[in-house]
Amino acid sequence: MQRAVDVWHARGGAPLVLRSPEHLARFFDDLELLDPGVVSLPQWRPDTLTDYRDREVYQYGGVAREH
Repeated sequence: MQRAVDVWHARGGAPLVLRSPEHLARFFDDLELLDPGVVSLPQWRPDTLTDYRDREVYQYGGVAREH
């Protein structure tokens, strides 16, 4: 992943920062993190027809709301 970031930056792309799911979860500290939490993106809609629904991808996300 670091090599991909290095190539991206060398080509003048917007800055990328690698973060673990645990690190991303900290962005939700003052919010109510909804199930399934911070997970690999295909896990948010596993019933949606996509080639990635049964795979782990290296992009994570979460949804939260104010208390």
